[in-house]
Amino acid sequence: MLEEKFIIVEKSPALERKVVTIQGSKNSALGIVAAACLNDAEVQLNNVPDLRDFRIIREMLRKNGIKFEMKEDYCLVDSSNCSSYQLDYAITADFRASYYFIAPILKKFKKVSLAFPGGDDFVSRPIDQHFKGIKKLGGIIEESKDQYTVYADKLIGNDIHFDLITSGGTMNIMLISTLAEGRTVMTNCATDPEVVDLAKLLNKMGHRIVGAGTHKITIYPSKTKVNKKIVHTVIPDRLIAGTFLMLPGIVGGEITISNAVPEHLESLIYTLEEMGLQISYSKEGLTSKKIGPLTGHRCVTGMYPLFATDLQQPLTALMLYSNTDSSVQDNVYYHRFSHVEELSKLGVDLVRKDNIAYVKGNSFQKLKKGVSVNCRDVRAGTCLLLTALGIDGETRLYDIKHLLRGYEDIVGELSNLGMKIRFSS
Repeated sequence: MLEEKFIIVEKSPALERKVVTIQGSKNSALGIVAAACLNDAEVQLNNVPDLRDFRIIREMLRKNGIKFEMKEDYCLVDSSNCSSYQLDYAITADFRASYYFIAPILKKFKKVSLAFPGGDDFVSRPIDQHFKGIKKLGGIIEESKDQYTVYADKLIGNDIHFDLITSGGTMNIMLISTLAEGRTVMTNCATDPEVVDLAKLLNKMGHRIVGAGTHKITIYPSKTKVNKKIVHTVIPDRLIAGTFLMLPGIVGGEITISNAVPEHLESLIYTLEEMGLQISYSKEGLTSKKIGPLTGHRCVTGMYPLFATDLQQPLTALMLYSNTDSSVQDNVYYHRFSHVEELSKLGVDLVRKDNIAYVKGNSFQKLKKGVSVNCRDVRAGTCLLLTALGIDGETRLYDIKHLLRGYEDIVGELSNLGMKIRFSS
């Protein structure tokens, strides 16, 4: 299995101008697949990425009688034969977004039982805001050590204010609110493109979602069944698009992304331009080009549309190759710095104080070759991979299961771009 191998990376040549297409958004597709299970007829989903989480979901849904069939270019979802209120505990504990599937099971059985979610661990990813929303709608939650059960004999629309902005909470309560009687108004919502994508599918199903993409979302549940096949295409992954836009800053050259949505990447584009990359738009897509030395940057993360926490680790790799000092302040996940210790193995002079990491300019001059590092989460792995592409000699990346959680074929895609990267034999 690929997850049991390690990845070998060597210093790579400058990118010759090539066009790449970005896979579908994982964070969007997780909610979209769950929403498709709410429909009363088959749903065709295009651009769902072929990732481990979705293979896990397919197995979980199969055990509950729900069809999730992954074809080469699309997926088919049909929940008409859903047969159990209990979602497999081992499976739901294995990935963070298992809570999205509360809604479709509640619709069928008025109760659902599942494990507390897993996935990347940044010390704490609490789901208290999810529970708050469920209770405000009239749901009852019974908790045990590792699992919980939600009961919802009758859900009633309500006003729900999130104590903090949460993408997962916004999407999950939006899903569950479609089961309620009457209108639900959510405030202090996440404004992410993934939230908007989910709202578009729910609208196709006959619900009326107003305000997605703002901090106030109103849900008017449909009162009738929609017994027709629905087709929906998942948005491209803005986090992967952002990573590829950084690539020329490390190896040189230029790259064009054919299907990126520039509006989803504005905060990153501003940052890359300030650091010295040239970003341009054309009919072919969004192009990133290195035109001279990079300068450092002070990055502060926040909820969308501010700089994404998921991109601060890859951006750190770019900072290593700038000629002045930089810093990264993560205000979303204070402990999302697992890459710091691994970068130190490569000789990086990087200091972390609380939720801020300080990067010395010209750090690339001290990078060591022949070093082994561990990908502790998907974005940390991305940081290490990007860093290694500029190091003379081989760098070995272990624990690549985390890296592979986010990319369909990162080794193949980079190899096709001329990068020196391969799996161990």
